[in-house]
Amino acid sequence: SCPSCDPWHSCDFASCYDDVHFVRKMVDYVVDNFCVDIKSIHQSGVSNGGMFSYYMISQLADIFASIAPVAASPFPGYGDVPNPAEFSVSVFDIHGLNDDTIPYDLDHAEGEGPNSSMISWDGYYYEKKSDTLARWQKETGCTSGPLPYTTEMDGETGWRCQQWQGCGNQGKADIVACTADHGHDYPFGAVDRYLDGTRLIWQFMKSHKKSS
Repeated sequence: SCPSCDPWHSCDFASCYDDVHFVRKMVDYVVDNFCVDIKSIHQSGVSNGGMFSYYMISQLADIFASIAPVAASPFPGYGDVPNPAEFSVSVFDIHGLNDDTIPYDLDHAEGEGPNSSMISWDGYYYEKKSDTLARWQKETGCTSGPLPYTTEMDGETGWRCQQWQGCGNQGKADIVACTADHGHDYPFGAVDRYLDGTRLIWQFMKSHKKSS
């Protein structure tokens, strides 16, 4: 998603296309051609797709009610928080504690990089998940948390969640962070229950419509 991207000598390993522009046009087309609740448009992505969640929402907070990044953290400088004076965006973040591809913390990284980032085994720099969550909590002005966020999967492969409430414009957004004892993967894969992770995301999205 780099306007001046050089496909041979740049680190944008996904594409040199304007993905943010594509998503906006895609949503416009779907809204124009189908019956859509425009207060309930959400986005989720895994790994590179989850990294895009954090980047995309910094540009498209006028469209989306929530994001649900899975096994992902932003590159340093690519995860700006939407202006909380204008937007309320909820977050449902899932990250395996044993992830060493996009490390959850320094214990699973190759070391610390510039600006308190972490170095993955493949040489990329990522934000610490604690830093990403702390920035969202601070900049969106959450008024309470961390609090327990209970789900029907609590305890399964170490699954647990916490939440921060009263975030964003009018205090109507929530931030939920979930972890479990898995690596760079969707949750519950070790017990062949991948769809349960999807159901938890869907339950969160259904209860977090756009407030403005």
